[in-house]
Amino acid sequence: MIDLYIERWIDPTKGTTYFWSVWIDGRQFQRSGPQQSAEASEHDGLAFCAAQLKRRPDDIHRL
Repeated sequence: MIDLYIERWIDPTKGTTYFWSVWIDGRQFQRSGPQQSAEASEHDGLAFCAAQLKRRPDDIHRL
């Protein structure tokens, strides 16, 4: 099973950033650098899955 997580991080001095991470069968496979929005993070994470794993994730989770 492939899961794509969209993570929101808030830093009081730098503002809000988003990261995506791909998990396969409960183990983290890849993590992104900072993104400016949840939408950009999800788009980038989906592009990674398509290019590297040749398929879409089974689930997308927004944290």
